Amino acid sequence: MTRSHASIAYLVFLALFAAFKYFSAAPAAFSAGYLVSVIVLVLLTGVIPYFLARFAAGRAGGTAGRWVAALAVALLACCAGYAGYFKLFIEPQNLGVSMGEVALRGIYAGTIQGVLAALYATARRQ
Repeated sequence: MTRSHASIAYLVFLALFAAFKYFSAAPAAFSAGYLVSVIVLVLLTGVIPYFLARFAAGRAGGTAGRWVAALAVALLACCAGYAGYFKLFIEPQNLGVSMGEVALRGIYAGTIQGVLAALYATARRQ
């Protein structure tokens, strides 16, 4: 696998992730406020964690170190992104959801991003 393959896999993930986040609770009519909240959510949980994980994996030594660094950083950053989103959008509306429930949603996305970042870091350059 080359780095371009890993980058394409990440872009596919990001497109599917963003579409899922938008259409999972989209209002019947277009809402600019909802779109902004989805963009913030995707940035906090889909973009920033990946690039932090890629950076950490690139700095780690050895293949195993790169995998561990990418997975750990992506998981932590994605869960933290969900916690930040909770503070910005959910907590002010008092929807009866705890921060722990929201932060745990980052496990799946964080794991996928960690794997993609590790693949990028361990892939050969093209």
